[in-house]
Formats: sequence, C-alpha cells, structure tokens
Amino acid sequence: MARDDFTASTKRIIGARAGFRCSFPGCPLSTYGPVEDPNRFFNLGVAAHISSAAPRGARYRPEMAPEQRSHSSNGIWLCQNHAKLIDDDETQFPIDLLESWKRLAEERLKKPPSGTNASGDDAVLISPAERHGWAKDATVDGRTMPLVQSVPFGADGGFPSYIVRFYIQKKSPDAHAIVSEVRAVVHAWQEMPPYPPPAPPVAPPIRINTYFVMLSRPKDLPHRFPAAFKIEDGRVEESVALVLSEEFPEVIDVKLNSSSGGIYRLSIEADIVEGISRHTHLVLGETEIAFLPPFERKPKLR
Repeated sequence: MARDDFTASTKRIIGARAGFRCSFPGCPLSTYGPVEDPNRFFNLGVAAHISSAAPRGARYRPEMAPEQRSHSSNGIWLCQNHAKLIDDDETQFPIDLLESWKRLAEERLKKPPSGTNASGDDAVLISPAERHGWAKDATVDGRTMPLVQSVPFGADGGFPSYIVRFYIQKKSPDAHAIVSEVRAVVHAWQEMPPYPPPAPPVAPPIRINTYFVMLSRPKDLPHRFPAAFKIEDGRVEESVALVLSEEFPEVIDVKLNSSSGGIYRLSIEADIVEGISRHTHLVLGETEIAFLPPFERKPKLR
C-alpha cells in the first residue's frame, strides 16, 4: 500500500511553523544552519508523521483519509534522533502527547495580541484544554452536553469523572513559575431532570498531576471550587504547588465530580505565580456539564 507522505511544500510548512527547531520538549537543536560552502546549508530536521503514513507504522489510524495523513496538521517537526525515538516507542509517545508538543512549539513563535496575553502574563505556555477520558454526550433539557454519573472520589469500582486535560510549560529558564491553584468556577446551576444512568465505562488510569474538584449546589454565583487534592506518583496528598520547568511540559488532568448532581455551566482557571506576581489563566471556557445525582451503593452481602 502506498504511503501518504508529505509533499516538499508541506514539509516546509511544518518546519516553518516550528521555527525549524526540534519540537521535542527540552531539545535545543536548531535543525537548519550554515556549512563551509556559502551556497549550502545543513538540515537535521524531519517532518515526522503524528499518525503514520502507512499501515503498521507508529500510531496509524485507519479511519483517516489519505489527505488527512499527508496534511500539515498531522506533522510535527523534530530532529532526526527524536523523530526515530517517537516511532520506536509509540506507547510512550501517543498522538495526544505529540499534538501537545506541536502546539507548544508553535505557540512559542506566536506574538500575543497587543504585546500581552489575556492574563497579562507571558511566563508560561498553556495548551488548549481538551476533554479526556470517557463521557457520554446526551440531550438534557433540550441541550446537548456531556453526561456524567456522579460518584465520590476514591469509590472503588465506580465511574470516571469528567476530565479536562491541558499541558503547561515555563517559557524562560531565568525565572521560577509554579501552578499555585487550579479551580472550577460555576457560573450557572439548575436541578438535574430525571434521566436514565449511562452504562458503566472502563475507568482510565490515573495520571500524574491529577487535580480533583468536587462540585456541589452553589450558594452564590459565580462560585469557585478549588482543587483540594492531587495524585502524584500514586500518592494522595494535599494540593501543593507544582513547580514548572522550561524543559518539559507538565500534564494536568482536572477531574470534576458532583456531590449533588445538576447541570453546571463552569469554567476552569489556574493561578500561576512568577516571583512575587500572580496571574490567573483561563484554562477552559464556560462549558455545560450534566451530572446525574450520586447513585446509592448497595451493601455487600456477607
């Protein structure tokens, strides 16, 4: 079967959007440069496929059309070493991770509007937030939104919560930057109408830097629910500051649940502290999520 390779012009687009620098976090390699001959240059860069150009390749997706596989959006610019590395171990380097590297590499080259970003801070790069894990879309009260079965955190054999994932990385090695708090902001709430519970899904594995937010019926609006716990290397502990690095992006999962059920219109914010300055970043814009009331667990028969 023929490969859906990039054209020469598509390769130039992929490389130019990354500044012809390797997109592997922490790799300082500029892939283009001069040689002794003034009419020539060296190129150590590769326009690598995020999803393979042919079957049996790394991260191949058969549902993609040939024009999608050969499109610049399916390419990431890497040095030769890292291009080989991601294809030799596709389990360690899945599609969502490579897409986040691509976004971060391109964001480094973008100038924020009017010289500043929305928060007035330019110390960190934050990828767009993505829905991660299982959640069923359903029409509730005439509106389509994710439907989640509420369940207490830590309950065994239960359902996964609604998970929002984003990546964050410090831009400069010259200053410290930490994530001091992550929270959900509820802007509207209403009673959950009667609705059949969804079928039990398979819970995704817990990832490092997982922040838990337990929502409840808000007493006032907008109401902020800070993340109270996080899981790090399998240990449950009080939420602590997450120190950022310019070498590698941190993966953050914000796991939302509800103790009361209901339809929530919420956003997610993260506070970033750099030196003595604190800035609030909007991670997820206002989104409606329907939580079914917590189910009652039947006592086990002895």
